[in-house]
Amino acid sequence: MSLSRQELKEVLRLLAAEEPEFIEELLGERFLRNPFPPCQAGENLISDPSAKISSLAHIEPPTKESPIMVGPNCRINDFAWLRAWGDGIRMGAYCTLNQYSMIQGSVTLGDGVRIGAHSLFVGTEHIKIRTDIPIYQQGVEWKGITVGSDVYIGSNVTVLDGVTIGEGCVLAAGAVVNKDVPPYSIVGGVPAKLIKERK
Repeated sequence: MSLSRQELKEVLRLLAAEEPEFIEELLGERFLRNPFPPCQAGENLISDPSAKISSLAHIEPPTKESPIMVGPNCRINDFAWLRAWGDGIRMGAYCTLNQYSMIQGSVTLGDGVRIGAHSLFVGTEHIKIRTDIPIYQQGVEWKGITVGSDVYIGSNVTVLDGVTIGEGCVLAAGAVVNKDVPPYSIVGGVPAKLIKERK
């Protein structure tokens, strides 16, 4: 029996969805493997059935204490990375995490939050109080990041731990957000400053 190119593509697509391990075995070492495929994230990745998580997204297996909860109609695109600590990661409905963006630590997103490519949410901070031992030996702490609903975040934005972003905000591409952003604000720059208000 011979298959057309299109039929073979369809068979491989179905196999990738149903048996991703087989595809990895078939490809061997020819391609970069995903170290944290969603199919191996475990029971503490709680995703609404309507959410779409790319098989190329990186989901580090969350714990019961730090779950990852993905709301209805969310989309996590190729090579986006989720790494939960603290209270975990919670995404409301209709959120999008675009390519190569990372959410790390304790982060809560409202509904309709759009995050551009290559953005970074760092919901943790290294402890660096002591000077008699190296910083890497002092551990980490977190306050968490909270983002309101209907927030648009451009590409290459960095949001640091402890920040609250109000609803309806726009964060311009390349911004580094190190303090709270009032609702309906447009901010940009390094560090981010108020550009104007939407209301």
